[in-house]
Order: sequence, then structure tokens, then C-alpha cells
Amino acid sequence: MKTRADARTGFSLVELLAILAMLGTATAWLLPSVPGLLQSQARRSALDQVFASLTLARSIALSRNRPALWAVAPTGEGWPSDYALRAFAVFRGEQTDPGAAPFWVQETTWYRLPEGVVFDPETPGSSPLNGWSAPNPFTGQPLTIHGLHFEPDGSLNTDSETPLVRLNSFRQPRRGTRTGLSDTIQLRPSTGMARLIPQ
Repeated sequence: MKTRADARTGFSLVELLAILAMLGTATAWLLPSVPGLLQSQARRSALDQVFASLTLARSIALSRNRPALWAVAPTGEGWPSDYALRAFAVFRGEQTDPGAAPFWVQETTWYRLPEGVVFDPETPGSSPLNGWSAPNPFTGQPLTIHGLHFEPDGSLNTDSETPLVRLNSFRQPRRGTRTGLSDTIQLRPSTGMARLIPQ
């Protein structure tokens, strides 16, 4: 014989509808923030990678007593569009003879910034002020690269008193307008040390 307690073992239709309504409200509230969180994570990852590569270039110069180059793929000049102002690598300088001109040997692969993050065109090395060549990552043909030149003592070979590396990030808010954010790394020419400038 069934008791009244046994008859009521599930959720009623009203209770199920109430739970679904609460889940829908929570989803509608949380979902718009997900792209922003992913973009913030991409920005932070890109900034960490750039900072680490600048530190690596300086440490190569110091530890091997050789010039080193932190390089950016510039716009145009044969570079694929997904590399231009979005890819960077570290090179070390080598010489066949003591009096010969140095040539650049690639130390790291080309790292590409995440979608929505690019180097500012005014970043040192992304303008054609300093030019060297490196092989195209696809064809092997020499292409112009621009970069920050670290001397064997770790200092920077630059005319700028405060070289800045800027990363610009773009995000698409809910209303369709595009907003930009910028992160800046400053380098000290005399030592080549990098520091993040707080926003």
C-alpha cells in the first residue's frame, strides 16, 4: 500500500519550470562576461610571452658575450598577414671571423600573438628604422625584420631614451563598439632591463 510520502517522489512541473527559469537567468547573466575573461587571459599571456622574450634576448647577449636581437615581423615586405605586427622571435649575433660583419641566428621560433592582440606600429623595431633579414617561416626566403638590438653588455643599441614596446588589444563589447586597451613595457637603454608600466 502506497503512502502519501511515496506518491511524491519527483519534481512537479512548476518546480521544474522554476529551476529552468533560474538556470536561464544565471546563464544570461554570466555568458556575456566569458569573452571578456578570455580576452583578458589572452592579453596577459601575450604580455608575459613578450616580456620573457625580451629578458631572454638580454640574457643571451650577456651570457654568450654576443649581440642579440628581439625581432618583430613588420607589415608588408613579404610577411604573411597573420605574422605582420603579430609575431616576434629572438636572434643571436654570430661572426665567422673577428673582423667580419655579424649575422643573425634564430634562437626561438616565431611566436604569434593571440587574436585581437597586435604590436603598436610605434613599437621600437616594428618601424623600418632598424633593418635586418631573417628567413620567411614558410618559404625560407630572406625577409626584413626590425627589432631591438642588445649589445654584449646587455645594453640597448638605440637612439631612444625610453624605448617602449606596446601591445594593443581590441575587444567587442555587447553594443557592437570596438574598444582598445594598451599594455606597455619600458626598457632602460643603459642596462636593457624591461619593466611593465602599470596602467
